[in-house]
Amino acid sequence: MANKYFHYTSINVLYNIVNNQELWFSNLSNSNDPNELYLTCESYNEYIGSMNIDPYHGTPMILSKNKVHGSPYGLSFTTLEDSLTQWERYGDNLKGVSIEFDIDFIQKYLHDNYQFSFYFDQMKYSENDKRALIVKNIDSMPEFTDYTWEKDWPFCALYFLIHYSEARALFKSEDFAQEKEFRLFFDPVEYKFYHDTVCLFNFGDSEKMVLESKRSYQYAKDVIHFLEEDKNYALMRNGINSYLKLDLNLFGKDKSKIIKSIRLGPKCVQDIDTLEEFLSHFGYNPTITKSKICIR
Repeated sequence: MANKYFHYTSINVLYNIVNNQELWFSNLSNSNDPNELYLTCESYNEYIGSMNIDPYHGTPMILSKNKVHGSPYGLSFTTLEDSLTQWERYGDNLKGVSIEFDIDFIQKYLHDNYQFSFYFDQMKYSENDKRALIVKNIDSMPEFTDYTWEKDWPFCALYFLIHYSEARALFKSEDFAQEKEFRLFFDPVEYKFYHDTVCLFNFGDSEKMVLESKRSYQYAKDVIHFLEEDKNYALMRNGINSYLKLDLNLFGKDKSKIIKSIRLGPKCVQDIDTLEEFLSHFGYNPTITKSKICIR
């Protein structure tokens, strides 16, 4: 990925990230587009309903009927650098900061050291882009033979969830297209489904997906806690919301690479020397600049 990715937020959030050594992934059901998770399910069901395909592809409806609920957790970025709109909407009304994270490093480090990766992709706004992702995911599904739906539906659903989770947090209304949003996210539902449902069924060790899910489940627990009791709550921009946290100490001495640069908002009054001293105290040395947008 060649782009730079920026997270606009308040100076208070930057302080908490560094001081607590935590990166928070908030519940995406409370995003600024309240329909986005609903849009994904509706898009899948509409496409599946128009195709003459095997019933296990209808897993979104099956999951709903079996009360497999929950939300993905994520952190939003944009490729817009020093954007007035972003400062106004997400940068504490121009008084906050823009943090450039090294997404490539985060993903590679977690994969190499913990065999775990977050999903990361650009939001899909147009119907064509949404349909393309649905088709790609459905086409990548394996063909099941000699299975009994009543007995094997958890196994089929697990296959689907792994692909469905990839898209679940990526569909948004075209009204938000100008934000050029990317999202780093994690869907605990697929792991919780494995823990609560698939583990109750006696699949053979020859089932590759079950073995991979066992490994993924353990790797995920090494990196980020995702069960009901692991949720935390905080007052955020859209009100009280739940979040899951990534401990930045997992990166050891390499954590300094996580934050590449920080830009102060047009109305941010933070002293740069003091901010540099604070960041250095916790092992971070990003480039710090001031927004070039002139606000009178």
